[in-house]
Amino acid sequence: MPMPPPATPHFVPESVALEPSALTRGAPSRIRELDATRAMLMMLGVVVHAANPYAAQAAWIVTDGTNQVWLHHLQRIPHAFRMPGFFLLAGFLGTLALQKRGPAEFLRRRTIRLLWPLITSLLTINALQYWYVHWYINVHCRGQSEFCAAHATAGLWVSHLWFLFFLLGYSLLLPLIARLMHWAPIGRRLHGTPLARMPLFVAVTAPLLGSLLLKAAAGYFPWLYQRLIGVGSLFDFATFGLYFGLGVLIASWPLLRQRIVSLPGTTALLLTSVGVAAYFAADLAAARQGVNGRTALIFWMLCQAFLTIGCIRLFMLLSSRLPGLATRIADSSYTVYLFHHFFVILTALALVAWPGPAGLKFLIVMTVAGSCSYQLHRQVISRSRLLRLLFNGAW
Repeated sequence: MPMPPPATPHFVPESVALEPSALTRGAPSRIRELDATRAMLMMLGVVVHAANPYAAQAAWIVTDGTNQVWLHHLQRIPHAFRMPGFFLLAGFLGTLALQKRGPAEFLRRRTIRLLWPLITSLLTINALQYWYVHWYINVHCRGQSEFCAAHATAGLWVSHLWFLFFLLGYSLLLPLIARLMHWAPIGRRLHGTPLARMPLFVAVTAPLLGSLLLKAAAGYFPWLYQRLIGVGSLFDFATFGLYFGLGVLIASWPLLRQRIVSLPGTTALLLTSVGVAAYFAADLAAARQGVNGRTALIFWMLCQAFLTIGCIRLFMLLSSRLPGLATRIADSSYTVYLFHHFFVILTALALVAWPGPAGLKFLIVMTVAGSCSYQLHRQVISRSRLLRLLFNGAW
């Protein structure tokens, strides 16, 4: 089936929900399921960070020392697809917003949406978190250096807000990336080729091949791994940028867009299962002595690619079946992500001396952090126009 020529996406009022074929036929509709899916990926951060203190091989701000292997997997599997999927959707939805509003208005709105919460959170939540961990170490660790070395480290001030720096960078580059995706020679070369008839294959293999090329380049240029001001390395920026670029490609390629938004649930589940299998293959390859590290790396990148596409579609289907819950998650996810990190640290440090099972501690930390952040949004942030601007970048 030949690929249709690139077309400008249609945009819609925010009050209308997505029908499965709306995006493919150009019907006016907001993609509510994708908003909810992006929010679910953000909310998974509560699970990942709550598992960190108790997971085996974890090196985090709080470490309980219980080294639970099952929590290691619970933390690592979502980590494989959560941020790649988030940036993919950011590229997709950002492209739609760019086409709707034009570069100047898009950049103005995106700057408000990202920069205000970033600055506010750095100066309030993250500053308080950074101070509290240092205070805890100074007060509780005098004469107990072994205890503190095992259970608390200072961490970084930027901490979990690194993704906002990345999004700002991608947003500044988006007008150029979108123009490149619509460059006529690219469309003519793809039209009628086997790639035009295998859009799902492209969606899975593009970030995989790109990641392998980046890894090969970074082997010759080790400075690409250097972490900049606690935000991340150029290698991280480029790796997640591949998924952001894939989102732009999906929004710009009608047939690929159609296949992603109408992917059957069974196919999405199959992709997810293959991704989980690749994860355990990577884990096994990394643990075996004498196995080339490249084998584990390839399995890990396969895991990321398959899980990202499969889980995005599964989350879309879930949000369409639970629209009320999906709306609440979408509305509160920004606040929950900004605040939960501090609540995780507070609760995990409070439970360090308690000899309870690690699984129960994990559930307590996750519940306290998630519920406190959610209620903070509902009872405080959402009711104040100024706080919505400062912490959500929205009036």
